[in-house]
Amino acid sequence: MPSITKESYIQYLDRLETIVAKKEMHKLKPYDPETGCLVTNLSKLPVNRLNFGTGEPDFIFPLTIEKNSAAVLADKEHFILRLAYTTTRKSQ
Repeated sequence: MPSITKESYIQYLDRLETIVAKKEMHKLKPYDPETGCLVTNLSKLPVNRLNFGTGEPDFIFPLTIEKNSAAVLADKEHFILRLAYTTTRKSQ
């Protein structure tokens, strides 16, 4: 996973401000999977209160997981960590 520092986060925010100033909204991303890490914590999501007409869901998980991202979910007393990352291999 890439390192997240105060400086890298400030650079990320600066890039966002530039994109907005240039009105290039199509370039807005929640994070850059090459240099950042996205963490989504759904462990407090009230799953037992979700009902779309067929009852309580059996399982909830995020559909969009990109590299260098993590999702934290909970099922009653159990926590689930879903992690996606890439490794770099050197050519031989």
